[in-house]
Amino acid sequence: NSLVLNYEFGFLSREPFHPTYYLDPVGSSGYAYLDKYYDDILKNLKYSENEKTFFLEFKNIIKSNIIQNNPFEIEMKRLRKKYKNIALLPIQFSGYHLFDSETNYLTQFEYLEDVLIKTSSAKNTGIIVVEHSSNIFLDEETIKYFETNYDNFIYLERLKNYSFASQLIVPYVDLVIVVSTAVGY
Repeated sequence: NSLVLNYEFGFLSREPFHPTYYLDPVGSSGYAYLDKYYDDILKNLKYSENEKTFFLEFKNIIKSNIIQNNPFEIEMKRLRKKYKNIALLPIQFSGYHLFDSETNYLTQFEYLEDVLIKTSSAKNTGIIVVEHSSNIFLDEETIKYFETNYDNFIYLERLKNYSFASQLIVPYVDLVIVVSTAVGY
């Protein structure tokens, strides 16, 4: 009869923002409170125009904060000339329960390769891969393998120099491909 709470980082939990967390009494990932009760929440959600305006302004402040002095702006503009569409693929770490419970991939390498294969038919679309800081597996040989075999693979070496680099890339991409990372929010 004990209460079990799932504890995770909130969606604004990385630099330059202060860490935020949430506790979920229902579950995690696709079994979380927001997923389980999404339809009911949406049906009963009521907000004023002022609240909507506040939220949109807040979103613009976040974006502005991330873009300000962004170290990847020049590289992203260069990539935009090569690719019509750019997707971000933030890699998790192998053995992470929230990722493993949602997929059949044994490793992040396997996941990355499958995403590259499945998106390779989308012409003029590049996939920027950002490793999780606790799972650096893209060594020189592995990067060469992906660059040789997949035209849509984009790896920016400088990303390794930044913790939580994915959120620095988000404002410049058209979509984010995620399974279990807060970057999806």
